[in-house]
Amino acid sequence: MMWKRKDFTNSEQDKPRSSFFSSGFYGVSDEDAESPNSNFQPSTPGVLAPGERVASVRAAKVSDNVVRLAASIQASQEFDALRLTLRLADWTTFAEHLQPFKVEIGQEVIRQGATELMVYIVEAGILGVSREDVNGRVDLATVGAGSVIGEGAFFSRMPRNATVRAKTPSILWGLSPMRYAELAQKHPTIALSFVMSLGSVVTRRMSNQPKRVTVT
Repeated sequence: MMWKRKDFTNSEQDKPRSSFFSSGFYGVSDEDAESPNSNFQPSTPGVLAPGERVASVRAAKVSDNVVRLAASIQASQEFDALRLTLRLADWTTFAEHLQPFKVEIGQEVIRQGATELMVYIVEAGILGVSREDVNGRVDLATVGAGSVIGEGAFFSRMPRNATVRAKTPSILWGLSPMRYAELAQKHPTIALSFVMSLGSVVTRRMSNQPKRVTVT
C-alpha cells in the first residue's frame, strides 16, 4: 500500500535541500522518498498527564506535539532511553526536522534487510523487534516510549538487521540522515546533542546482551 508523509508540525519539508548532505557528510540518498515498509499515518494529538516540566514547556508556548515528545523523553525510565536534554526553544527547532507518524498494532516500521536509514524516536507505545531466518521468525526484544529504533542503520548505512512492528498503537518521530544534515548545518549544537544521545543509546545496548538485538 502506498502512503504519503504529511507533517503536522509545519516543518521545512518543502524547502530546498542544502548541499551539506551531498557534500560527503552522509553521501547521496533519498530517505525522504516513499518507502514500501512504512505505511503508517501522520500522528494526531494525544493526551499526556501534565507534570511540572510539561507545564513549563506549555508556558513557553511550545506546540502540544513538541510538549508530548519532550515529556516522553524526560519521563522515560528505559535502560536505553534517549536521554536528550534541550532548551525549550531548541525542542521546537529539533521537531521541525522530524516527521511524526501514528502506527497501529501490527504495522511494520522497519523491515529486515531494508536499506532506508531513518531513525525513529518513540513518543508513545511499545514496539517489538524480531528477526527471520531459515527457521522462521524469532521475537527478540521490545522498545518503549522515550527510546529509539533504527539507530544502527542511521550510523552505519548498512541494511536493517531486524524487523520492528508496533505491539500497541504508537507515535513515532522519524529523522532521516538528510534532515539530520540540515539540522547539523543550521543548528550544530542541537544536532551534536542529539547524535551524542543517540550514540549513548547504541553503547548501552551493545553493553547489554538482551538489548544488542535492538540496534536496527
